[in-house]
Amino acid sequence: MSKQKIETKHKRIRSNKQEQLYQELIKDQSKICKDFMINLNTDTNLTIHTLKKKFRLLNAIVNRKLCKNFIKCPEKRVGFYGFFERELNNNHINLLVQVPKEYDVLNVLTLIVQGWKKLGFRPWYQISNDKNAVVSYQIKQFTNQESENFLIS
Repeated sequence: MSKQKIETKHKRIRSNKQEQLYQELIKDQSKICKDFMINLNTDTNLTIHTLKKKFRLLNAIVNRKLCKNFIKCPEKRVGFYGFFERELNNNHINLLVQVPKEYDVLNVLTLIVQGWKKLGFRPWYQISNDKNAVVSYQIKQFTNQESENFLIS
């Protein structure tokens, strides 16, 4: 059985830093969920600083629902990798999630959606069979780890 290679019309051009991160995430064997394309939309022009506060708050909401002592038990923490993107009237976050083995990914995704709605915003996610496309799309605005458009929580 031969594998079909899917050709896309446009190839995404990545910087060296993006290519490094892309390769690390693709070969990463940890529990980073690459099956879902998750966007946390705001439909506003929030500053990146305010968006980071909401991002950290969402992470705390999700982790508190799953484990009351998540601060003392870092191995039970759900990790968020946020890539911030500026657009007119919709500054938003492209999200990759690292889920520990004891949690169900769909349950965590439901908590993320509920938490983001509780903060007054509109989440969006899509299931994808192509892990490469998910990672490539999520990191498209990444410049480097010290930049303001990337945060691990």
